[in-house]
Amino acid sequence: MAIIITTLLFLGMHTQYFKKPIMLINITIPSVIFGWIYFDTNNILVPFLVHFLMNIGMTLLFKYNLISVKR
Repeated sequence: MAIIITTLLFLGMHTQYFKKPIMLINITIPSVIFGWIYFDTNNILVPFLVHFLMNIGMTLLFKYNLISVKR
């Protein structure tokens, strides 16, 4: 239950994506995974590190045009 509540709070911090349902899915799944990682490791730094690494990875993928967003 705590992971679901935390996921909802995490979604609340990403309100800019509420108009894009696919982005909500792309935020919900990692959030649940971050919660599971915390539950499994009992260390809040581990999901922080995973989130940081995901953001760096996505930034590099967009920067070097390995992926793009169609508009």
